[in-house]
Amino acid sequence: MPKGKMLQFFRHMVYRKGARRMRLSHFFLAVLLLLFLSSVSQGACWEDALDTVDRDLLVMRSGAIYRILDDPAVTAFWIALSRITICDQTGNVGDQIVTYFEVRNEDANQMVRATRER
Repeated sequence: MPKGKMLQFFRHMVYRKGARRMRLSHFFLAVLLLLFLSSVSQGACWEDALDTVDRDLLVMRSGAIYRILDDPAVTAFWIALSRITICDQTGNVGDQIVTYFEVRNEDANQMVRATRER
């Protein structure tokens, strides 16, 4: 094979492999974007501190009040100024799909589901 034809052949092969890599990288980019978009839909979380526990109500330092959907006995030993993380969630409560909050006490390593009262 003459040098000119050999050079054209190699250029053609490099171009084909480059295009194949480009399509493959676009595929992986699309998969990564899909994974990131699905994780965003889980809901936002924010930090707060516990002010008081009143039976089935949790009063936060920010002034927010949450009504516990789970067993209120879980929060019996939660103390004021505990670090609390609150996350939006959507799921089944009883037989209905509802939006609720996961209230996690970082100090006691416990979690309850609640609705926002105020």
